[in-house]
Amino acid sequence: MRSQVDTGAGAPGQLDAAIVREYLARYAALRARPMAWPTGTSPVAYATDFGQDVYGNWMDVKAGGVMQRFRWIPPGTFAMGSPKDEWGRLPNEPILQPTTIAKGFWLGECEVTQAMWNGVMGKADNPSHFAGDNLPVDGVSYAHAVNFLRAMGLGARLPTEAEWEYACRAGSRDLAPGTGRLKDVAWFWDEAQDT
Repeated sequence: MRSQVDTGAGAPGQLDAAIVREYLARYAALRARPMAWPTGTSPVAYATDFGQDVYGNWMDVKAGGVMQRFRWIPPGTFAMGSPKDEWGRLPNEPILQPTTIAKGFWLGECEVTQAMWNGVMGKADNPSHFAGDNLPVDGVSYAHAVNFLRAMGLGARLPTEAEWEYACRAGSRDLAPGTGRLKDVAWFWDEAQDT
C-alpha cells in the first residue's frame, strides 16, 4: 500500500507530513504518561479498562456481555442554543445563552447497540424496528431508556439537555461539529435540496 503522506502542497486525499508528525508526537506523549482517572473523579469499580488517547479520557464498561466505551466530558462553559439566523432553527428554540456545566460526567461514545440492549433487557423487550446487533436500538421511549439504565445496575442516568448539547458541540459554535456542515456528520433530509 502506498503512503498518502505528502510533504508538498497537499493534493486532495493526501495528508500533510507535519500534521502526521504532530499527531504521532501527541499520541506518543499520551502513551508515555501514567494512566490516571480524570481530576476530581474516583475510579469506577465496574470499569473493565480505562485510559487516555488524543480525544481524552475513556473507560470501557461491560453490560449484557457487550463492551461500551465511555468518554469523560470535563466541566466547562459554552453557548447553548442557536443564533436567530441558523439554518433549520425552530421558532421555539432558545437563543444563544452562556451555560455552565459545573461537574464533569461520563457519556457513552456511541449509541446503545441492540446487542447490548438484548444482553441487558432480553431480546423480547427490544423495541427496535430495524433489527441488527450492531445497529443502535431505536423506537425507545423515555420509560424504556430509564428501565434499561436501571437494569444495567451501574447507577447510570440520561444526560441533561445542557450536558448533551455541550458534549455534542465539543467546543464548536457551528451548526455541526468539525467542518460546521451538517452533511459531513449526519444523514438527513434537506427540504431545500430534496435530498
